Amino acid sequence: MQGNLGSWVVLLLFAAFAIERIIAAASFLLGPPPSDNVRALQRRGVLLFGLAAAVALAIVNGNSEVRLLGHLQPGRRAATYDYDYWLTWLVLVAGSDQVRSVVQWIGGTVSAAKEVKEKVAPVRIEVDDGVNVRKVA
Repeated sequence: MQGNLGSWVVLLLFAAFAIERIIAAASFLLGPPPSDNVRALQRRGVLLFGLAAAVALAIVNGNSEVRLLGHLQPGRRAATYDYDYWLTWLVLVAGSDQVRSVVQWIGGTVSAAKEVKEKVAPVRIEVDDGVNVRKVA
């Protein structure tokens, strides 16, 4: 239970990022989502959620250092409580959806600089001197 709170937050962020990448890979392997079949789209969502839940369960079950209340209440033995286990699981599953937003927020200055640049169409000038038409630049 001892350790730096910042390191623990980074550990949770990495775990949620790993879950998000696993779900992205599974979604890629499943192919494009069906646009006309609502039932198949729902089954796909349940499958991806189940995969995220299973990976988060493996992370929480395999490492007691990840638990939330053990770090937020260091004086208590909160890691033995069942709700600490499930609360940590819920944060990882729900947080895996938000990782992309956090990563974009952290790297916001880089993405903002990329968004400012717009492609400008080239300028074409035609010169007509009465005899022929020439294109310049």
